[in-house]
Amino acid sequence: MNINLSPIAGQVKTVVKVVDENTIIYNGTTYDFTAIPNGGEAIAREPAIGKITKSTDGIVTLTIKWIYKSKDSVTADRFPNNPYNIVKGVLNV
Repeated sequence: MNINLSPIAGQVKTVVKVVDENTIIYNGTTYDFTAIPNGGEAIAREPAIGKITKSTDGIVTLTIKWIYKSKDSVTADRFPNNPYNIVKGVLNV
C-alpha cells in the first residue's frame, strides 16, 4: 500500500494502522478497498482525498488527511516524505 499524507495542524495526531494490502484503520475506523478492482480507481471520501487507485498488481495508492499535533510538531510532521510504502503495521511519521 502506498500512502501519501496531506498534513493538517490540529490538536490530536492521526493514527493509521495498515491491516493488509486492502485495509487500513484510520483513527479507529476501518476502510476496506477490496471492492476496487486491480487496475481500477475510486473517488475518495473523507479521510481520503482525490482518487484511490489500485495497480494491476493490486497495490492500493491513496492520499489521506494527516493531522499532526501543532504544539509538538517536527519538520517531518509538516512536510512528510511521501509516499509511505507499507504492507502491515502502524504508520509512524
